[in-house]
Amino acid sequence: MTVLADGSEFLTECFQRSGEFYVLRRLIGTDYFFSCAKNTLHDINNSFVVYYYTPFTYYPRTPTLCDVCNGTNLFNENLNDLGCNLPSVCQVTDPVIQERCPPCNHAFDDGLCCP
Repeated sequence: MTVLADGSEFLTECFQRSGEFYVLRRLIGTDYFFSCAKNTLHDINNSFVVYYYTPFTYYPRTPTLCDVCNGTNLFNENLNDLGCNLPSVCQVTDPVIQERCPPCNHAFDDGLCCP
């Protein structure tokens, strides 16, 4: 996936996914850096998507989805109405800042939506 941010374009790869959350991985030098991205907006024809993502961060060991997508740094205070900020598979550890997503979102079905 090519990401355009702050006027710079760089290549990332989808490392993990749960619902609308993605862990992006980017190689900088000889180290991998990770970011949490949330797919928040798309048109009905899926011709474009909008991702909000956290700054790329270095982890000394390979992180889990919940390490990277921990409900922090995803939205600024003015964007909190965009909904949940924690994947449904992750535990809430700080209810003041974390809002866990429901386990089933048909727009981003990852097998958790059973009839």
